[in-house]
Amino acid sequence: MKNREKASLSLLDTSFDGKESYRLEIRPLTKERAFAEYRNSGGETLVWDEMEKNMPYVVPEPEGLNVMILRFGRSIGDDKVLAEMDKLGVCPLTYEELIQYGIARPEHQRQRTLVGLGTKHAFGYCLYAPTLSFTDGTRTMIACCGDWGDRYRFPVVRK
Repeated sequence: MKNREKASLSLLDTSFDGKESYRLEIRPLTKERAFAEYRNSGGETLVWDEMEKNMPYVVPEPEGLNVMILRFGRSIGDDKVLAEMDKLGVCPLTYEELIQYGIARPEHQRQRTLVGLGTKHAFGYCLYAPTLSFTDGTRTMIACCGDWGDRYRFPVVRK
């Protein structure tokens, strides 16, 4: 995901107030190390076993990313989200990047549910995307599929 070009910011909520991007230094963490760091990065944390055990994970190459948060303000399906991202010249974070974003910015997970549409995996009948959420005082990492409502945010980077 190197050589990302500049994108139009017309639909990007690039912080939670519309003015910032967030630097994320991707480290070459193994799956075990990434999950251990995620669990230790911000209070009570749950991880869906199926996702941790069976969702393919690739050790990422070190890279610096400028992450922005895309939102739509309405319910929208995967295909439409990805088409809009393409028009804006951005791409979604992958599973591995989303985990590291959760490690680096646990406070963002507490504000809105974050979806890593850059990776999808079949669990049963549908393709699931990794999702970081916050419910009843607990940070959770699960996989979800279907339409994404207003509460969902999509961390993205320029292509």
